[in-house]
Amino acid sequence: MGKLEFKIKDFGSISEAKLNIGKINIIAGVNGSGKSTASKIFYSFLSSISQEGIEFLDKRISILYQNVEKTIKIKTDYSVKELIIKLKTLVDNILIDDIFENDELKNIFNELMDIEVIKESENAMNEIKELEKYLNAKNNIEKQRSLAFEDILDNEFNNSLSIIFININNLKSFSL
Repeated sequence: MGKLEFKIKDFGSISEAKLNIGKINIIAGVNGSGKSTASKIFYSFLSSISQEGIEFLDKRISILYQNVEKTIKIKTDYSVKELIIKLKTLVDNILIDDIFENDELKNIFNELMDIEVIKESENAMNEIKELEKYLNAKNNIEKQRSLAFEDILDNEFNNSLSIIFININNLKSFSL
């Protein structure tokens, strides 16, 4: 098994740490030194590269879609029903197949952002942009893992992320 080198900088009580992860690892230190923080970061990383990370992202996409759909229905009249159906179909297809045409996605989001009442709502615009970001990541495994890592880590700590540097060596030989 190859080694996994983890570097953490300026996160929680950790000013700087370098962890060389092997088959068996022990993290020891005084209270408040960052043992739990390092463990949560490592757990978040492992989760993000596993099937759990993909499932986490899919749940996030479903929640974002529901928020966008709700916002569109509240802020617009019934005339955008066809656009909502197109978006729903696209989201469902992406969650099932993970494959889609970027142009089709881009066109739907451009149409959404051209709706005047949506343009006037910063919250609606942010929700639509976030959904678009997550859907676009479905075509790129590195982006998926990065978003999953951020979300899982944020979920673990229930706060905003600081700067984290992770150096991964020989990931191909690393197995769960």
